Amino acid sequence: MPEEARSSSQTNGPGSTDVTRDNFIPLFDGKPASYKEYRKRIMLYYLKMSINNKKKEATINLLTSLSGPAWRQVEHMVDAAAAKDDGFQDVIQQLDKAFQYDDRVEMPRTFEKFFFHLQRRPEMNLLTYCTEHREHLR
Repeated sequence: MPEEARSSSQTNGPGSTDVTRDNFIPLFDGKPASYKEYRKRIMLYYLKMSINNKKKEATINLLTSLSGPAWRQVEHMVDAAAAKDDGFQDVIQQLDKAFQYDDRVEMPRTFEKFFFHLQRRPEMNLLTYCTEHREHLR
């Protein structure tokens, strides 16, 4: 695979992130469950590009990094978004409509994870358990 091709981090768990090697833009796997983390990471990427006055480049990089269901949601607006200064926000709004869960949708799953799946496993030390507990409380 070429140097500028996509690469992934060492682990493939929920904390892993895929990026393109040439510009380190986060990649979205198309799963609504991971969209929340992806959106935070992509907004940090946009902030970094805004500091460098490269908003249009950020929009183009975002569009080229999308694939599968995410690409199909925005492919109709590619030309218009790439030409506009605020095209990045337009693309994010379109992705939000398709992949962002309402808090009411996430609440039952969050309750279930906290009350039924959060437990200290035998190999888990106390610090790791406390960290995981704090993460679930958020």
